[in-house]
Order: sequence, then structure tokens, then C-alpha cells
Amino acid sequence: IDTEHGSLSKYADLFDFDVVAIDSYTPENFIDVLSAAEQAKYDVFLCDSISHFWAGKGGALEFVDQVKKRTRDQMEGWKDWRPLERTMIDRMIASPCHVIVTMRTKNEYKEEEYTNPRGERKMKRVKVGLAPVQTPGFEYEFDLIGLMTDDNDFIVDKTRCPDFSGKVLSKPGAKDFEPFRDWLKGAKREPVPVQPTQAA
Repeated sequence: IDTEHGSLSKYADLFDFDVVAIDSYTPENFIDVLSAAEQAKYDVFLCDSISHFWAGKGGALEFVDQVKKRTRDQMEGWKDWRPLERTMIDRMIASPCHVIVTMRTKNEYKEEEYTNPRGERKMKRVKVGLAPVQTPGFEYEFDLIGLMTDDNDFIVDKTRCPDFSGKVLSKPGAKDFEPFRDWLKGAKREPVPVQPTQAA
């Protein structure tokens, strides 16, 4: 799914993929496209970005706002939204496809000191990624969560795969994720030898 107004197609000369561009980010639309991908036997399903299903047209915030206007109940909209959101999440988790999503983050900037090649101390403005633009905790539904830096480093934030815990991958390519792919397949890991301890 391309929610970024055709930006994915700019990579068509580098990768072979098919695109569905939608302009209404309802859970129903997400599920319809995912179902179509499954029926067509795609191995991988990517949504760039799933943040639109929170803050875009037809997404969570707009849905809740419309219910509030009708009922004048501040909580009614969220009560109506949560089952739709849960259905969307459950469909992602149960999908036979490998599901990859990107999320925008709320950013702030801070001043950071660094030393340039001439040994001079300088200050530079650095972007600091904060919470993702999605429902709180949404990211923990996935097996691997990473933050991409402006230098294209992938910083593992959270994972269920022990081999990736705490990793930082510099400009990662497909080969960097082979251990994760093998883990998803259930590849056997070599047991870590345990050294006997001596009694004091």
C-alpha cells in the first residue's frame, strides 16, 4: 500500500513490486488490500506508511472526531474505533504474508556536540525521533521494530529474535536480515555452551 502519493513508484527501477495507492485510510480498505495480496499469493505485504491509518483521511482520528460530532460524547468514538482497529491488527498478525509497515514519528531536534576532522569541537542540530504516529503500543504487535536514522542506519528497538537484540545495522541490505528470516522459519540455533562454575 502506498499512502505517500506515489512515492513508492520512484523505486520501481530498483525493485520489482506491485503497488496499490489508496486515498482513504479505513481499516476496511487496509484489510481489503491485504486480503487481495493473500489471494494473489504474495509473499510480502508492505504498507508505507501505516501512520495514515491513524492520522489520515478515514483514519482513527477522523473517525473518532466524526462520532464525537454526532453524539457529543468524548469517549463514544474511541469505543467504536477500538474493535475496528483490533480487527485490522489481528488480520496483520494472522496473515500468511510477511507484513512490513513503516510509521512516521513525531520529531524534535536537539543540539549535539561533535569533533570535526580538524579536531575542532562543533555543535550540530540532530533530529530525535519520538513516539510513532499510531495508537500507543501499536509497534509492539511486530516481531522486529527498528528506527531508521538520517544516515540510513537501522537501530533495533525491540525484537523477539534473540540474534537481533540491541543491534545497529549500517545501511542494511537483504543479507543483513537473513538471520531474522531464518528465525521466522524456525531455523535451529546452536546451543550456547554453558561453562560449569566452581564451588567456592
